[in-house]
Amino acid sequence: GDEKRPWECCDIAMCTRSIPPICRCVDKVDRCSDACKDCEETEDNRHVCFDTYIGDPGPTCHDD
Repeated sequence: GDEKRPWECCDIAMCTRSIPPICRCVDKVDRCSDACKDCEETEDNRHVCFDTYIGDPGPTCHDD
């Protein structure tokens, strides 16, 4: 399970309740990370990565 996450960090992760969880990150970003395969442009010229990742969604982007 050392597959690279399709995002560097994620504030809004949507995960299934399975173990391990299957996660998507619905953050809008200026550009998707290099690891993201399915990157969609949004109406406001931002981007969302539609890849799924099996396991912990990783660190958040903002330490608020």
